[in-house]
Order: sequence, then C-alpha cells, then structure tokens
Amino acid sequence: MKNFFLLIGILAAFTGLMSSCSESENTTQASLKPLVEAVYASGHISSGDEYQVFAETDGVLVEQLVQDGARISKGQALLVLESQQSDARMQIAQEAFAVAAKNKQADGPVLKEATTALQRAKGAYQLDSLTFVRLSNLWKAQATSQAEYDRAKLAYEQSAREVTMRESNLARVKNQVNLEYEQAENNLKIAREDKSRFSIKSQRDGLLFQVTKEPGEWVRRGELIAVIGKAEGFFVKLKVDEQDVQRVALGQKIKIKVDAFPGRFFEGRVERIYPMVDPRDQSFRVDGLLLDTLPGNFTGLAAEANIVVREAKETLVIPRNLLLEGDSVRIATEEGEKRVKIKKGMETISEVEVLGGITADSKLIIQ
Repeated sequence: MKNFFLLIGILAAFTGLMSSCSESENTTQASLKPLVEAVYASGHISSGDEYQVFAETDGVLVEQLVQDGARISKGQALLVLESQQSDARMQIAQEAFAVAAKNKQADGPVLKEATTALQRAKGAYQLDSLTFVRLSNLWKAQATSQAEYDRAKLAYEQSAREVTMRESNLARVKNQVNLEYEQAENNLKIAREDKSRFSIKSQRDGLLFQVTKEPGEWVRRGELIAVIGKAEGFFVKLKVDEQDVQRVALGQKIKIKVDAFPGRFFEGRVERIYPMVDPRDQSFRVDGLLLDTLPGNFTGLAAEANIVVREAKETLVIPRNLLLEGDSVRIATEEGEKRVKIKKGMETISEVEVLGGITADSKLIIQ
C-alpha cells in the first residue's frame, strides 16, 4: 500500500511537470523593444535641379566639348552641331549685311551716286539762274530777243525742277538704304540665333551626367541630347501607394537603401509631396532630400526606402499573428484561458505596438 501511494505521488508530480512544460511551450510574452512604423516606397536617385537638354534644331553632332561626369558652368558650350543649311543661311545674311552697311555710309556707292547727281543739278541750276537773271535784265532793256529770254527762263525752271527731284531722290535713297540695313541686321541676328542653336550650352553650374549621342550621329529637333544636374544636393524620387497618402508628411525621416551600395543605408527627409496620382499604377510621387553623401556623383540609381511615420525607442510589442478579430488576444491566467481586448499603437508587417490591455508579464497563448 505504501508503494502504491508513492507511485501515485510520482505520477501526479510528472503530470504537473508536463502541464507546466506544455503551458510554457504554448505561450509567449510581449517584449519591450524599439519599433518603427514606416511606409515602403521604391524609386531612384536624382541630382538636384536635374534637367534634360533637347536639341532645338536638326544637325550632326560634330564635337563633344565636355566629357560625361565633368563639372560645368553656366553658359559653357558642351556640344557642337553642324548643318550645311544653317551655314549657308549665315553666309548669305553676313554678305547681305555687309552690302547694306556699305550702302548706308555717306561715301557708299548708292548714296554717293544720288549725292553727286544732286550736286550736278545744283551746279546747273546755279548757272541757269545766273543766265536767266542776266537775260531778264537785257530783255527789260530790250537788249535781247524774246526767244533768248524764253530759252533762259525754260532752262532755269527745268534746273529748279531737277534740283527738287534730285533732293527727293536722295531722301528716298537714304530711307531705302536705312531700311535695307535694318532688314539685313535683323536677318543676320536671326541667322546668328539659328546658328547658336547648334552650340549646346549649359543653363546652370553643375555636372554633365550624360550625353546621349556620339559624334557623327544625326540629331533631330526635340531629341534628348544630354542630362545636367547639380553636383551637390541629391534627391530620392519615390513612388508611394495611394493608400498611404494620409500617412506621409513633409519633414518625415526616410531610411534609404541603394542597390548599388549593398549593406548600407542612407538618411533622407521628405521635401515634397506631389498631389497628382499616377493612374497607371495608382501611386503618387514623393521627393526626399538625401542628408548623407553618396559615394560618388551618380544619378538614376535604383533605391528602396522606408518613410518613417512614427517610431518609439522602447515600447510593448507583440507578434502580429497573435492579434485576433476585434483587436484582442488570448492570455493564460490562473483561472484559465481568457480573451482580452488591447489598445493598438503602431503596426508593422510582423509586429503590433500595445498601448494598453496587457502587460509585459501577460502570458499570450500562441495560436
């Protein structure tokens, strides 16, 4: 009998031990740890004030004056295009302007001819005027014939009309050469502006990231020919799902991972949120300023990012898979299993922040 009670005691102890082990294996506890709630986004790295250069005219790329990756200054010539038609128009405009400029001068052939004709007319008028005065006096004194007087009068009147005509002609020629000069000057200006389009220049200081054409290739009007941006101040241009639009705000921190630099993370800050949603993938654009310096001036690098919505250095956290419908969890108590509603905080893919309802000592039953 004594041995029987001893056996019963041993079995009871064993059963209690197994029950304890089973409870330990089927429960867990909330943990205190840092937690970050973030919005995932993908995109690429872009230099500050990056812009694309498009050809303003057709032509052959004959020379690249600056190599890709070089620092450039505003107004600096980068590429040279060539067009025979533009060269021909420029030559014609220059020649026409040279002729017009010469004709505009007082000793130019056109004005000189008109001025000389006026001087001859004035000389003839002066001579005919003296002759007419002399014969008029003689005719009054009846010392000459009526015919001689009439001839002198007619010559005088014709000389006067010739002077008037030559003066009018000189004024007309002056107006004409001035007008032709202005037209030639405008045509030359237009030709120079057209020619300047064949010299591609930078609109700002920065870096020449890429030239899309090789010397000898034909370039069409409106075709992308180069990419230019700032040497400092890089951005990450991100696409964010429209469902997260209310969670993103200016000034939020960004954790950035760049594929070209595995194992490294870069800090950023939300600088601009675009209100237009892209209907192709139902996303909106967010630009973030890189606060860390990239190892090299590269643009277009693929990147992934987490936009930090909220973060806590130490908070109560449970695995997300323990959360039941109605924001409740199952806990083990001395009275048995109990379902308790919790107050949620931040959420990630795998974890949930607990703001109330349980403590770090609560035993959560694993489902």
